[in-house]
Amino acid sequence: MNSLIIFSDEFVTPTQVVLRGERARSVYREYHSQEGKEITIAVWQGEKGVAHLRSLAQDEVGIEIVRTEPSRPLQPIDLVVGLSRPQTIKKVIQVAAMVGVRSLHLVRTELGEKSYLTATLLDPHNLNSEVVKALEQIGEGLSPAIHVHRSFSFFCRTHLDLLGQGAAPVRLIAQPRARDLVCTDSFKAQQPVVLAIGPEIGWSSGEVGQFEAHGFKPIGLGPRVMRVEIAATFLLGQIHLLAQR
Repeated sequence: MNSLIIFSDEFVTPTQVVLRGERARSVYREYHSQEGKEITIAVWQGEKGVAHLRSLAQDEVGIEIVRTEPSRPLQPIDLVVGLSRPQTIKKVIQVAAMVGVRSLHLVRTELGEKSYLTATLLDPHNLNSEVVKALEQIGEGLSPAIHVHRSFSFFCRTHLDLLGQGAAPVRLIAQPRARDLVCTDSFKAQQPVVLAIGPEIGWSSGEVGQFEAHGFKPIGLGPRVMRVEIAATFLLGQIHLLAQR
């Protein structure tokens, strides 16, 4: 692991942390016989920093935090993704966490498999586990808020207009045959962006109409058909670059 996420209930003092059970065993397997080693840590939804492994045993690990600094702020990006296969959604969650979007909305769609709604991945604990994997890769502590919406029409009525909080958000919907990649003139630094990417089979025409009624503009991904997680990475990368102009 590149870093270790620490949870608030693992602190025994403001600078002392004790891991037990499977959490301790995981760290022990990674760092056994390396007491005193300096490691990178981040507090779940908090600061990041450096710590020392104070004691190492299979069922209990003591950690002393040496210094901390603020985690990198989340980006003003809200990502809407049509529910897809669990393995695909795992990758999308990790991409969203690594890029630093502020919210991820997983939405049931007309053409997507209805069985995806029953996937154990959608349990909050399992969703957070995927986020932790991503944050431990990049050494940051702040996580996107993840929401699962079981009705597309209800999501549109109650949530869609609330996304992109801030002045004049850019609203984009990925469409395979759309001409423009991204409207470059519309981007400003730190401008809120709402990006909608369909499931593996795509949005239905009715869903596209709903997005367009809420001010979304279609964007293409070039001539190649991409998997959901690749499309998310591709478009989030484009948005990040344009926002830095």
